[in-house]
Amino acid sequence: MQEIHLYGSSRLGTYKIPYEPDPNDNTKQIQKEDFHKLILGRRNYELSNHLGNVLAVISDKKILNGNTFEADIVSANDYYPFGMTIALRMFQSEEYRFGFNGKENDKDFGEGIQDYGMRISDRRIARFLSMDPLTSFYPWYTTPYQFAGNKPIQAIDLDGLEELDYNKFVEGMIKGQSKLRHAPFPHGETGYNTLGGHKDNPFWEVGPFGTNSIQTKDGVKPSDAIKHIIDNAEKYPLDCGQYVQVLKLNGYLNSMGEQEFNKYINSISEGQFLLKPHGSTGINYVEVYQPSQIPHEKELRVWYGSTPGSALANFYPEEFLKTAKVGTEINFSIDFLSETVFHNENAIKVGKNKYLAQIDGADKVYTLKGLKQRLVEEGISRGTLDPSERKKALDRVKIVQIKVTSSEIKK
Repeated sequence: MQEIHLYGSSRLGTYKIPYEPDPNDNTKQIQKEDFHKLILGRRNYELSNHLGNVLAVISDKKILNGNTFEADIVSANDYYPFGMTIALRMFQSEEYRFGFNGKENDKDFGEGIQDYGMRISDRRIARFLSMDPLTSFYPWYTTPYQFAGNKPIQAIDLDGLEELDYNKFVEGMIKGQSKLRHAPFPHGETGYNTLGGHKDNPFWEVGPFGTNSIQTKDGVKPSDAIKHIIDNAEKYPLDCGQYVQVLKLNGYLNSMGEQEFNKYINSISEGQFLLKPHGSTGINYVEVYQPSQIPHEKELRVWYGSTPGSALANFYPEEFLKTAKVGTEINFSIDFLSETVFHNENAIKVGKNKYLAQIDGADKVYTLKGLKQRLVEEGISRGTLDPSERKKALDRVKIVQIKVTSSEIKK
């Protein structure tokens, strides 16, 4: 039996694949058919709150009770603020490995133990079992009882190093948009790197060859470098991919504060802080919805973790995005803008049906439909789309990629 994660905008649950490896053939792999076998009870789905705490888990089975069906409840838990489960408010029909903050429970070390990546947490006594690895640089975190910035009701602890407040995260992205919208679009492949290598730039320099990136100069704090871009946006040529990267990093900065943000970036940097078109330092993606790599399925999409050949013929990303988390990024493909800079526009979700995008430098929060309509109007204004096709053209603004960021995935 092999267990895999089920992902949407975050982890949805787990699936126990009815697959047994062949001890005499280590080349045997999980096949497409293993995913498609419908054996009820092998898929478990999480019901979690705004902090990612797994409150209940249900399977894909339905239990008949008289004339109605009831959910098959695998487990149910309620938690004190720092993660200890509340007695008489918990139930388990079988073991489920994930719980408080969505982290994995490590029963090998004892009841109440969770692995946060950088440190181990004991939820029963509300403390980590070791000091913060960067205590010598940030002495105000000398206590192992410091969890989620001492704000466990509104923030989560990402990996034992820093907290993230989602309200301030959104606020930082929207504030960043009001200034970053003045950033010019780069001309050619060299626009972005040229500015980074300019002798008068005190914060950034050209990044490693072939990465189309800029990196912080020696001794520069990541927070100062990001704030310089936000406050001097008109000097930084950014394409739409780089644009949403800076917005997200500014959201992190606004949520964590300068000291925590710098600690977070420095703890995971392998050298300098890099700002790239995709996957900048501190922002590592999982493409949960992307084009299939199979030639005859090139118009279809696949889920993260799917095997080759398991593309989705009937999936509606607009419906999925209704429940996607803040910070989810989407990538459009627009055939009537294929010869323009807008052919692969990027956007980032900042609320319920609220998105930010570079587009034309508008200080505006778009709905998903409004964003598509704006791209249609761009095609009409450029003469690549006939005005009579305005309504039908909305279907030609296709979502071809959905990307999520997760501390679990990042590790």
